[in-house]
Amino acid sequence: MTNVTVPLSESLLEFVDRQVDEHKADSRAGFIRRLIASQLEDEILEAHLEAVEAYRQGKTLKGNLRDYRKK
Repeated sequence: MTNVTVPLSESLLEFVDRQVDEHKADSRAGFIRRLIASQLEDEILEAHLEAVEAYRQGKTLKGNLRDYRKK
């Protein structure tokens, strides 16, 4: 795992500590990891929903992917 140092204002740090104190996270790092993971999940879900909508609209490709990459 790699560490990242992020400066936080006093109010943000108090918020993070409150989340830990209220057992909404195991630690400061755990809380930050959970937020980042949630954002990633949201982006993946959004991409999936866009792909489903494109499929429903008939915006699909058929054939060999290598042929598309050559174009």
